[in-house]
Amino acid sequence: MRLLRIASPRLPASRCRRPNPLRGQTAIRIIPTSPYWINSSDIFAQERCTIAWMRFLRLLPCVLSVLIATRAIAVPGVQGFIENRGQLPPPVRYYAVLPRGLLYITDRGYGYVWYNTEPRTERLHAHRVEVQTTGNQRTQLRPNLLVPTTLNFYRGSTRLEGVRVYRQVIIDSIAPGVTAAFSIQPNGMIKCDYRAVSTRSASALAFSIRGAPAHVLPDGRLAFRTRFGDIIESAPISFRTSAIPVKTTYVLERNILRFAIEDPDASAPVTVDPEIEWSSYAGGSAQDQWAHVQTDAERNILVIGRTQSVDFPTKFGFSASLRGDYDAIIAKYRADGTLLWATYYGGTRREIHNLDHCDLAVDRTGSVLVAGCTQSDDLPLTSGAFQRRKASSMPSGYDLFLAQLSPSGQLLWASYCGGNDNEDVFALATDRQGNAYLVGHTSSDDFPASVPRPTIVSPKRSTSQDVFVLKLSPERTPQWVYFIGGSATDVATGAVCDRAGSLYVCGYTQSADFPTAGTGIYQSIKTAANDGFLFKLDGLGRLQWSTLIGGNGEDYCSSISLDSSFDRRLILGGTTSSTDMWYRGAGKRTLGGNGDGFLAAFDPQTGNAQWVHYHGGSSYDELTALAVDPDNNIIVVGRTLGEYPAIAAQQPSYHGGGGDMFIAKLAPDGTPQWATYAGGSFLDRATDIAIDGNTNFIVVGHSSSADFPIIGTSAQPRLGNLPGTDDGVLLKFCNIAIPSALVSAAPEFCQGESRTLHVVNRGSSVQYDSYQWERDGQPIPDATNQTYMTPPTLEAGTYRFVCRVTNTARCPAVTDTVVVRIHAPPQIGERSFAICSGEPLQLDSIPISGAAPFRYEWIGTPPPSDPSAPTPTVHPDRTTTYTLRVTDANGCNAERTFTVLVFPVSRVPLTVHGDRSFCEGDSAVLELTASLGAAQWNTGERSPQIVVRTSGQYFAAVVLPGGCIGYSDTVEIAVRPHPQPLISYDGTLLGTTAAYDSYQWFLDGTPIPGATDRFLEPPRIGSYTVIVDSAGCSGTSPPVDISLTAQVHLTIGSARAAIGERVRIPLLLSTTQQLARVGASRLMLQLRYNASVLSMLEASAPVIERFYQPDGTATVTLALTDVASDTVATLEFLVLWGNAEYATISVLRATWNAPTVTTTWSDGVVTIEGLCTSGGTRLFEDTGAFGIRAILPQPGADIITVIATAIEDAPHRLVLTATDGRRWPLGEQFLRAGTYAFALAVDRMPPGRYELAFESATLVATSPLVIVR
Repeated sequence: MRLLRIASPRLPASRCRRPNPLRGQTAIRIIPTSPYWINSSDIFAQERCTIAWMRFLRLLPCVLSVLIATRAIAVPGVQGFIENRGQLPPPVRYYAVLPRGLLYITDRGYGYVWYNTEPRTERLHAHRVEVQTTGNQRTQLRPNLLVPTTLNFYRGSTRLEGVRVYRQVIIDSIAPGVTAAFSIQPNGMIKCDYRAVSTRSASALAFSIRGAPAHVLPDGRLAFRTRFGDIIESAPISFRTSAIPVKTTYVLERNILRFAIEDPDASAPVTVDPEIEWSSYAGGSAQDQWAHVQTDAERNILVIGRTQSVDFPTKFGFSASLRGDYDAIIAKYRADGTLLWATYYGGTRREIHNLDHCDLAVDRTGSVLVAGCTQSDDLPLTSGAFQRRKASSMPSGYDLFLAQLSPSGQLLWASYCGGNDNEDVFALATDRQGNAYLVGHTSSDDFPASVPRPTIVSPKRSTSQDVFVLKLSPERTPQWVYFIGGSATDVATGAVCDRAGSLYVCGYTQSADFPTAGTGIYQSIKTAANDGFLFKLDGLGRLQWSTLIGGNGEDYCSSISLDSSFDRRLILGGTTSSTDMWYRGAGKRTLGGNGDGFLAAFDPQTGNAQWVHYHGGSSYDELTALAVDPDNNIIVVGRTLGEYPAIAAQQPSYHGGGGDMFIAKLAPDGTPQWATYAGGSFLDRATDIAIDGNTNFIVVGHSSSADFPIIGTSAQPRLGNLPGTDDGVLLKFCNIAIPSALVSAAPEFCQGESRTLHVVNRGSSVQYDSYQWERDGQPIPDATNQTYMTPPTLEAGTYRFVCRVTNTARCPAVTDTVVVRIHAPPQIGERSFAICSGEPLQLDSIPISGAAPFRYEWIGTPPPSDPSAPTPTVHPDRTTTYTLRVTDANGCNAERTFTVLVFPVSRVPLTVHGDRSFCEGDSAVLELTASLGAAQWNTGERSPQIVVRTSGQYFAAVVLPGGCIGYSDTVEIAVRPHPQPLISYDGTLLGTTAAYDSYQWFLDGTPIPGATDRFLEPPRIGSYTVIVDSAGCSGTSPPVDISLTAQVHLTIGSARAAIGERVRIPLLLSTTQQLARVGASRLMLQLRYNASVLSMLEASAPVIERFYQPDGTATVTLALTDVASDTVATLEFLVLWGNAEYATISVLRATWNAPTVTTTWSDGVVTIEGLCTSGGTRLFEDTGAFGIRAILPQPGADIITVIATAIEDAPHRLVLTATDGRRWPLGEQFLRAGTYAFALAVDRMPPGRYELAFESATLVATSPLVIVR
C-alpha cells in the first residue's frame, strides 16, 4: 500500500473526527485531511497500469495525514527514505516521495513509480521503471543517518506506528567490490554514490532496465522515457579517493546499463559521484542583469546590476519602484540563497547604460557602497552629497553616482560625481582604513565638479577619454584625483587595494603614447592594436609603476585580484586575440579559436610578470572576472562559444544560444583543476565572482535561457520573462580546501594493535563542522569525530583511510589517504605426518614465510625432544597433534597445529585439482600427500601427483615408512568430446547441420561482429567457418567457400555539339547485386572513339594508357574505383574539324577485379551540328588548307592581287583593318572549296600598316599589309 494525498471536497468533514491515536507523542502533530489509501500492488506487478480513484473508498472514508515539522509526508517533496513496513509490496525495502511519484530501493537496486491523473475520469495512471543489478551476489541493506522522528500510518483497523525515516540507505555488495549509497542532500536532491575498490570493479557493475526505454543524452545524462515525461539522471562524475577526477560515461547496450571509466590506474579506488550546489534567477518581466558581486563578513552576498522590470522582486529595501528606462538594482542574499532585501536606485532617465559601468564594495560595518553612471538629473540624494547636481553639459550626457546603503538596504548617503562632459565608472575599491577609490574614465576637463574640489595629483593630459582614480575619505569627501592616459581612448576596468593602501588598476588603451614607468616592468612599448595596462598608485596618488600587456592582436584586461601568498602576487585576467601572449609557466601556451581568455601573475613591487597563460578552448572564450581564494586558488568566469575544456564538470557540454558561462578553478600556478559550463539554450554570460569567508565562491551574470541550471531551494526558480530576455542569475559553488589526515604512531604494526587518526587543516581558512571516516571507500559507523582509533580486531593487510568533511556551508571535501599496513602473522605451511606405530618422527620440512629470523615453540604430548628447535623429534604411540608457535622479526605471532597419523591406515588422502568432468584437451591433477611414502597408481605411475586426460577410475596405494600400506579413494573422471560442426548452404543462408549452445561465424579467418546465431546470410564472397560451443566444449567447422555473381550494365552518354565546343560524356553503371558482396571494387575499361573529330581533354578517373590508331581512331584505358556511384566517371572532349558528322564512343573491353561480374554496355554518340546541308553533303574539304596564300602588289596601278584558299561552301569576305581599329570591307562573295585570286584597288587607302583578313562563316585567316607611296 502507499499513501497518496488527494483532496476530496465531497467528503463530509464530520466523518474525519476520530480519537487521536498519537496522544502523548511530542514530535508529531495530526490534522484531519482527506487523502485515501490506494492499493499499489498492481503497479509493481506490471510495467504500466491504470487504477480507479474511487476503487478502494470503502476501505476507509478518511485517513489522518501526518505532519512532521509542519510538512506533510504525503505532499510531494523528498523528506527521507521511509522504511517499508507493509505500505508497499515486499520487494520494496525503502522509498522516498517525489513530486510526481516514488523512488524505491530494493535489495538489488532501485526503481521509480511515475504517476499522473486523468482530469475527466479521475483515474490514476502509473508507470514503473526498475533498475536492478544483473549479478547474483548476496547484498545487504543498511539504513544510515536516522531522522529523529517517526511516522504513523492508519488504514481501517491496521495501524503502522513508529515507521522510521533515514537520510541514507546503503546497499553492500551490489556488485563484487562495489557499494551503493543513496543519500538525501541538504538541497533536497537525491544522490547515489557507487564506491568501488577498483576501476575494474566499477566497470563490471551492470544494471538491467525494465519498464521504459532508456537513452544517453548528448550532455551525458541518462533519460528514461515514460508516457508522462522523461525521468532524467545526472551524468556520472568519477574520482579516486585521492580526489583525482576520472572521466566516466554511461554505456547503454539494449537494456543493460554500465559505466565506462577511462582510468590509467585500474587498481585505484573510484567513486562515481555527481555533485551540485544552489543557483537562482533574479528578475521581473523585462530585462534584468547582475553586474558585480561582493560578500560581507557574515558571508551574505551583495550584488548590483540594472533592470527595466517594473516588477523586479524587491524586498525591504530603500525603493520598490522603477523610475527610469534602466534603474540600478542592489540586492542582498544569505549564504544559502535566501533573499534578504532588494531595492531600486535611480532617476527618471537611464542608469548604468552599459552593464559593466558600475561596481560595489562592502565596508567593515556591512554597509554597501555602490557606484554607477546616470543620465538622470533627479537622483535621490542626501544632505552630505559633495555634488548635488548633474554636471554634464549635455542632456544625454552621463555623470557618476555614488550611494551608500545600510546593512538592511536603506539609503544612508548619495551624491553625483562628474564634470562637464561624460564619465563612466568601472571599479570601486576600499582600503583597510575605510577610504574608497572610484576608478573609471572621463572626457571632462573639470572632473570632478565637487565641493570641496580634490587635489589633482596628475592633471588630465588631453581632451580625449582618460582614466581617472578618485580617492574618497571614510566620510566620502573627495581627497585627490589622478589622471592617466594618452592621446586616444583609455578605459579602466578593475581595481584592488593591498594592505598598505596601495591601489592597482587595470584596463586597456588605444593610445600609442600611454605612459609607462618603472625599470623592471613587463612591457613598455605599445603594439599596433589595443593593449591592456596595469599600474600602481600609493596611498597619496603617486605613480609607482605602469606597464602594458599585449601581443599582436587585440588585448583587454578585465579583472584583477591579490592573492594571500608571502609576496602578495597580483593576478590579472582578460581577453585576447594575440597569438604571442604566453610567457613562462605550465599553463596553456597557444591561442585557441579567434579569442581566448588570458591570466597573468605580476610582482606588485616591480610590475613584471611571473607568467602569462592563455585560458580557453578551440572556439571563442572571453574571461570577464576572476578572484583568488584564501588558499591562492584562482577562480575565473566568462563566456564561451563551445569547445571549452571542461574538467569533472557539473555541466560537461555546451548548450548553445550565443554563449554559455564557464567557471573554472586553477592552481596558484595557473594549472586548471576543475572547469564547467553553466547555461541553457539561449545566451548566458558570467560577469563577476566573489569569494566568501570560507573559500566558497559566488558567480553572477545574466541568462535569457528558461532552462538555465537552477539547483537546490532557489529564491527564484524560473525565468521571470520570455526566453531570450535576460534575468540576473546567481550560482553558489564549493571551493573547500582538502584537509590532511595524520596517524599517531608508525602506520605499520601487527594485527591486534590500534592507531589514532586525526584530521588537520592544511592552513587554509576552511572550518569543518562534520566528519565521516571511511575505510577502503566504506563509511565507518559512528566514526564522526575529528579523531578515529582503528579497532584492534582489524584483519592483517593494507587499509586506506580518508575522512569526508564539510565546511559551514555544507560543502564536501575528503582528506588525502592515510595508508595503514597491518603486518600479517608469519605464514606456516601445511604438512602431513604419518608413521607406523612405535617409530620416531622428526617434525621437519614445514614451510614458513614472513620476516626472518623466527623463534619457535612446540607444544604437544608426548613433548618434543627440544621444544625450541625448528625440527624436533617426537615419539607418539597413537595419532596425536603438535602445535607450532612462530614469532617473526616484526614481533607478530602465528601458530599451526599438525596432525601426526600413526598407522596402520586403510585410507590415504587424495586431492583432485580441477573438474572431474572436462573437455578433450583439458586435464585434472590427482595428488597424494607427498611425504607419506612411495605411491603406486592403478595406471602404473609412481609419482605423488599424476595428470589425467582420459575418462576412467583412478586410485593409488602408498607404501609408508616401516612397511605400512594405505589406499586412496577411487576417483571417477569423465572427458567430454568437442563438437564437430558442419556448414550447409542453400544459396541464401549458411547454417550448421546441428544445433549447439552458442555460435561465432568467421569470414576469411576474421570474426564477423554480431554473427552469433545458427544461421547467417553471407555478406560477401569468401571462406566461412563457425566455432560452436556445446556443454562447455568448442569446435570449429571445415571452411565453406561462397561465390556470388553480379550483372552490370555500362551506359555511355551521348551529346550534340558544334565545332570548338566542349562536351562532357558520363559513364553510367547499373547492377543487380551490390558489387561489394562479390568483392568487385575496381574496373579496367577500354574505350574507342574517332580522334579526327574528338579530342579528349579530361577524365574524372585515372587514365592508364591512350593510343592513336592509323585509321584516325583512339583507344583509352581507364581505372575506375568509384564503382559504388551511378556515375563512375565523366569524359570531356573538344569537337574538332574532321571527316565525320558524328563520333561513336564504344567499349572494347571491361575487366573487373572480381571474376563473377558480367558486364554489358551501350555505346555513346557525339553528333556534330551546323556543318552539313539538309541532304547530308559535306560543306568543306578537310584536306584543304584555309587561308591567304599570297599577296601580289602592282604599284603602278595601286592594285594588289590576293591568292586565297576556301574549304567551305559558304559566303567569304575580305576585310582590311588599320592599326587604329578602322575597318574597310573589300568585298564579299559565295565561294565553294578551292583557290581564288582577288584583285583589290587600294588607291584610296592612305599609306600605313594594315591587317588583311579572309573570313568565312566559321574561319578567319589574317596577313599583314603595308601600303607605301
